[in-house]
Amino acid sequence: MDAQKLAMLFTIRTAEIEGAEDQASGYNNIVVGQILEIHPHPNADKLKVTKTSVGKETLQIVCGGTNLFEGQYVAVAMLGAKVKWHGEGEPVVMQEAKIRGVESYGMICAGEEIGVEQPQIQKRAKGRFWIFRQ
Repeated sequence: MDAQKLAMLFTIRTAEIEGAEDQASGYNNIVVGQILEIHPHPNADKLKVTKTSVGKETLQIVCGGTNLFEGQYVAVAMLGAKVKWHGEGEPVVMQEAKIRGVESYGMICAGEEIGVEQPQIQKRAKGRFWIFRQ
């Protein structure tokens, strides 16, 4: 059910809604993935090359995260997703990229990069990746 239909039903049955905003479209092409492998980047000391499962496919993603580990569930911006680099500036559309000579097919995201405010307890970990539990 879309936001407008929900607002209309809520108005009819309960109380008037002045407006509704569809925020789900901002998360198109953003999924939860599982890191299967992590390898050092051959041309950059601070980068890693991951193999990350996003369901039916496994993506190679170059990442600079320091708190990543194999088996971890992470937010992944797939090609076409809109993200903010390091949570700042205008959103950019994810495209296939070559980072220091290695192909990358998505982005492992911190909450602020996809517009999700981190829970208060995690505010100290700004810029770090969320860890999803099964």
